[in-house]
Amino acid sequence: MATKRKSDGSDGGFSKQLRSNYNATITVLVSPSEASFTVHKDLICRNSKFFDKACSGDWKEARERTVRLAGTNASFFQIYVEKLYFPTASLYDNTADALRPSAKPFLVMDRNEVLFQLCQIWALGDYLQDHGFQNAVVDTLAMKAAQELPSGSTVEWVVGNTSTDSPLRRWLVNALIPYLTSAPLAAALLDELTGKLPADFLMLLLKLRVKSLPASFRGPAPLGDKCMYHVHPEGTAKCA
Repeated sequence: MATKRKSDGSDGGFSKQLRSNYNATITVLVSPSEASFTVHKDLICRNSKFFDKACSGDWKEARERTVRLAGTNASFFQIYVEKLYFPTASLYDNTADALRPSAKPFLVMDRNEVLFQLCQIWALGDYLQDHGFQNAVVDTLAMKAAQELPSGSTVEWVVGNTSTDSPLRRWLVNALIPYLTSAPLAAALLDELTGKLPADFLMLLLKLRVKSLPASFRGPAPLGDKCMYHVHPEGTAKCA
């Protein structure tokens, strides 16, 4: 079972939640190594529609009280279970702890790497249909991303793994807007992502970049020296 990492000391009403069905547990086997987690059925089914359905009716999982999650990262599920049992725990700190090598317990983790993992953890919440968990993850993203531009790998993963109307996609776009006012940052990000993202998303970023410019920069640009637009046959001089 998951162990508590960081919390404010409160169990978030956990004892009261499980008092009615404290002894009923299920086993969750998480691929690819089938890491085993024992969780209280009442708690996880109340929060996750996926588990509620899997543990109901005449499903094999319900009879055996065992649910297998194929293609799920065990570390991500550990973080999910910890949030179930300790609702006030810090998702950011728990994710950083999961990434940190055990031999280096005080290593400061790169914020962008943590944000990248949190986006994938949000997707786990989406798969498990736990909207409260998804909202907690995106709240953490919104708070931390305000301090740093999301990395190209984060942008690429979110765009490649979410629909255009996904709340996570909306978070990403809004997280990028403040940084599009910086020409060097915007240019570097667009250079990194060109060829990796759908044209419609790149066009969206370009539109947001234009909107972020001061009004004085949005009008027609001066043409400058018209000679630069002329055709000059080889060997001939440029315009006088």
